Amino acid sequence: MLGMVGRGDGVSGMAELALPADLASSHPNIVVLPFSPPVRRRVGLALRNLAQASPAAKAFVEVARQIKLQDRLALVPPPPSPLRRRA
Repeated sequence: MLGMVGRGDGVSGMAELALPADLASSHPNIVVLPFSPPVRRRVGLALRNLAQASPAAKAFVEVARQIKLQDRLALVPPPPSPLRRRA
């Protein structure tokens, strides 16, 4: 994507966190402009069963919860799945 943008073959909208830290040196002809108004998004976690998750997955969920408590990430409950039958 960045190669295409750098060659002038198009434009891209992407999260700043997805950009490489060395963007200025690795792609000197790419200019990063903020959206106006700023774009907000919700980020969520999905896993099949927390009780059966690996220790690493459980630790990641706990870190995400702590970040959410610091208001840096909004974790939202998933929407109802159309594939699940309700009892």
